[in-house]
Amino acid sequence: MALSLADKVLRYWHSIEFFTHFDLENTIDEARESKRPEFHLDSHAILDNCWQRYQQRKWDVYLAVFDTGHACRQVAELVNGMDISKLIRQRDEEMEPEGRTCFAKLPISSDGVPNFKNLSVSTLPWALGKLLQGELGSLCAESFEQAVEDLRHQLASSWSCLEEPEFTADYLQQLVAIVRQWAGDPVTLTSPAWIDITGKPEKKAASSHEAPPPGKSDTDDANEENLPVPDELPILNSFYFHDLVFAQTSLQRQQAPNPLETYLRSEAVPKLDLESPAGEAHIRNSLDPQNFNAGRWPSSPHLLQSLMQQFAMNKLLALPIGGIMSVNGPPGTGKTTLLRDLIADLIIQRATAMSKLHKAADGVSHQTAAIVFGNGTQHTIPLLIPALTGYEIVVCSTNNGAVENLSLELPQQEALAEPYRTSLQYFQPVATKYAGTQKNLAWKTPAKPVWGLISAALGNSANRKRFGDIFGYRAIQPDQKPAEQFLSKIKVNMDSWEAEGAMSFWRFRETAGKSAPNFYQAKQRFKHAKQQYETYLESLSQLRRQWLEILQLWESISRDLISLPPLNADEESRVLLSELDLQIHALANRQMQQEQTLGPRWLRWLFKWLRQAEYRQWLTTKHQATQIKALHAALRLLQRLQEKCGPVQLCDGKPLDSARNQEKTFWQGSAYNQRRSELFIAAMELHQAFVLEATSTTTLFAMNSLLSKRISSGPAIALWQWFFLLTPVVSSTFASVRRQFRGVDAGSLGWLVVDEAGQAVPQAAVGAILRSQRTVVVGDPLQIEPVVTMPSKLVDKLGEYWLQDQARHYAVNLQSVQTLADRAHGYGVRHPHQEDQFIGIPLVVHRRCDNPMFEIANTIAYRNRMKHGKPGKISPHPILGLSDWWSVPGHATESKYVAEQGERVFAALIKLYLAEVAQGKNTLPDVYVITPFREVKNGLLRLLLDKKQWQQRLSKHNLPPPSKLSDWRNNIGTVHTFQGKEADIVLFVLGCDQTRMGAVAWAASQPNLLNVALTRAKKHCYIIGDKTLWSGQRYFDVAAAKLAKAATQVPVAANVSG
Repeated sequence: MALSLADKVLRYWHSIEFFTHFDLENTIDEARESKRPEFHLDSHAILDNCWQRYQQRKWDVYLAVFDTGHACRQVAELVNGMDISKLIRQRDEEMEPEGRTCFAKLPISSDGVPNFKNLSVSTLPWALGKLLQGELGSLCAESFEQAVEDLRHQLASSWSCLEEPEFTADYLQQLVAIVRQWAGDPVTLTSPAWIDITGKPEKKAASSHEAPPPGKSDTDDANEENLPVPDELPILNSFYFHDLVFAQTSLQRQQAPNPLETYLRSEAVPKLDLESPAGEAHIRNSLDPQNFNAGRWPSSPHLLQSLMQQFAMNKLLALPIGGIMSVNGPPGTGKTTLLRDLIADLIIQRATAMSKLHKAADGVSHQTAAIVFGNGTQHTIPLLIPALTGYEIVVCSTNNGAVENLSLELPQQEALAEPYRTSLQYFQPVATKYAGTQKNLAWKTPAKPVWGLISAALGNSANRKRFGDIFGYRAIQPDQKPAEQFLSKIKVNMDSWEAEGAMSFWRFRETAGKSAPNFYQAKQRFKHAKQQYETYLESLSQLRRQWLEILQLWESISRDLISLPPLNADEESRVLLSELDLQIHALANRQMQQEQTLGPRWLRWLFKWLRQAEYRQWLTTKHQATQIKALHAALRLLQRLQEKCGPVQLCDGKPLDSARNQEKTFWQGSAYNQRRSELFIAAMELHQAFVLEATSTTTLFAMNSLLSKRISSGPAIALWQWFFLLTPVVSSTFASVRRQFRGVDAGSLGWLVVDEAGQAVPQAAVGAILRSQRTVVVGDPLQIEPVVTMPSKLVDKLGEYWLQDQARHYAVNLQSVQTLADRAHGYGVRHPHQEDQFIGIPLVVHRRCDNPMFEIANTIAYRNRMKHGKPGKISPHPILGLSDWWSVPGHATESKYVAEQGERVFAALIKLYLAEVAQGKNTLPDVYVITPFREVKNGLLRLLLDKKQWQQRLSKHNLPPPSKLSDWRNNIGTVHTFQGKEADIVLFVLGCDQTRMGAVAWAASQPNLLNVALTRAKKHCYIIGDKTLWSGQRYFDVAAAKLAKAATQVPVAANVSG
């Protein structure tokens, strides 16, 4: 049977996943940070049996360790006949993975017995063996699973054949030989094994940790995260392997529309170009208050959505089940604001369904579901009625920091307008407890107060455990280090916790929850807020109709009446009425003069023939006077509507691409925003009342188990729907989606929001998209592209094998989640650099960066499509001066790092540090040091984190180095690691000399790297590099010219020069 295109694409991506590598370096670093015993076993260490003294503890053996970079180079040599350009070869070199990986991980019990059943295997060595043998068709799950089964059998047999079973040095070498032979011995090893002593010495549980009350606080089983899933092969190196197989089988039996089908389609859907006349007309028609979101995040009421934010929101709310929508969000254009308002509206939609219930219990059906967890625990929970489901919101990204930051920022009060900081409270003490919980550290008062339990940053087991702490206390009082298990509540000093404003969910339900509005009261308040909103909305719709009528009338009259000035939409109605009064008076005088010329009324009919010109002039004046009076009456009615609605942004009738029209959407104002914000607050109050009254104790127990245990049977979605009712937004990385939503079927979760989608390889989102009903993809293809570490020749070879001439459309080194979503969505604008392609609905008002960073980025990346929403003149930094290019030539030794440029950076940081010290601080300011290249990053890290270097430079000032210098490591890195971040100052270090022109050409081949580096800087950016070498390159020439121009616009004193 012929394969469908979707099936071929999934198989191609699946074959790609075979060649991803497991990053052993991360595990090694984590072991060392945790101070666990660990051993690299070379031949000498094996003979020494150095690990033997830990045999009474659990340990993991990572078998057959090899260098990932060497393996990649070997692959590139193996793939013949695939020609690649110098730029691609340079890209491969820069993206080549570093560090070690291995063949497999084998757990060893505290009795010294290998657990072959839980062997985790990397697909990479096996796939390399198949590539060596020319068997690309064997790269499928079935073949690999059979091969792993054979390996397990061989390993188990080797153990059973030992006369005295013991994990000795000889036996370890035997295991290494077996796994190498199994894979076809495809690579050279750097060491036979690495051993990580994971278990602690066995001891009795501390007596102070009493068993928690039954059901109220299941002990978190952190080890369950690492246990193999029944009927699922443990894969060491790929997070997406199993979901790609799951997608193939799911799409074959899927009946309801699914966004994944659209995502994988071969042809781009027909596009409406939003910058064409038809597109502009469509936007105008869409911007009707009846299409607007009723929900609004309660920020300051005077802050209005930009025009394209509102258009995008309208399209989001109209997205059908199975739909996928793409939003193009360059940096600083309001992606977070858009997502907040979407979240608010979905919560209001669900609250509307709740408000139709007679009582909270009516939201729970009579059907139940038995949920069984991996440890055998079973909870039978009731199902929610369908009207309350479909509103689940999952936010995903490859970037863990991006999704966690969104989830942690949503509950913060600082994003709310001052009046709402007391009125908006949703399980606030519980949210405060969550916000202050830290891994293995004492609870800490949140630096930024929170208003509610709106979101949870989940994904990995540590994050899930952290959120699970809302269901109990692990310390007697907040300033104590947490225990492994929850404490019995009689042990907990509740007063000390509540003095900090923190409560567990159970405590809140028992105390504060009882004084909160009940379901009936909250329902009535919501209905009242909704009525207030709908009444206002009707007036606003009338105002819109009235103003559009006035626009037409004014345009019609102005064609005949030259004295009528152009209509100014920003003018107050009373001023426009005064202008019309003058026009009416002038026309009345003219009409009177003309009537005197024409004589008495009873004779005028004769002048139709006798004095035709004068008669026509009189008729024209009379008609104009009638029109002006009608216009005056229409403006009077508008004035009354404006008195009802308050100031509202009006459409000026001019092209939509003006800064005035783009910065603020039409038909909105403070009064409108206030009513929408109040409706959202009422919706949250109704949700809290419903959860408190309708959620059974058993359901809460099950939710607690959900955070620490895996579901082994039962409809997982039934429990997740309850979880999303309590916490409407959940974030996760793509890598954690399969484990987190294990057992959730295709099309079960209401909404998926993909953030930073331009950075994600296309296969990463498959599992998340498959499980969603609607998918919203937000990102920018002109920022950092996905990091693909495997050689391009291999990517091309696999694409040619599975997809032939369609390979380019799905190539993981050319496409991203964003580009595939752009193809799948019907609205967009032309790509700034590829006229034959479209990007999604663009957000165009940029409010992050000052000039000249905005102007450079807008020119090189966005074809000047963006509008600057951050007015103000270019201003110098008091220490470093104006944003500039500091030309520092030098010699790159054995890498791209230029020591002279590192010294220039150091000198600038010293100046900034001295200024901080003068203000009584001893830390470095908000600065990022960014570079295109890893080698430059490594050189900068060695220099800037060296305390001796700081001591030497600060000795003449008699000052110590900055405090927490090692933490500043996160402020230094390649451009790829700074996506989604921002700082006041950015130092962009280019590196390279004349011998590295290939690297220079690669960095300048696209605007992405420079665009991202520049737009991390909110206020000032300084490029450090050889200007002669770089400024002739594409995009960098624009930066050089505009930085030079900016320097001539503002006089800067010599003493502030960088």
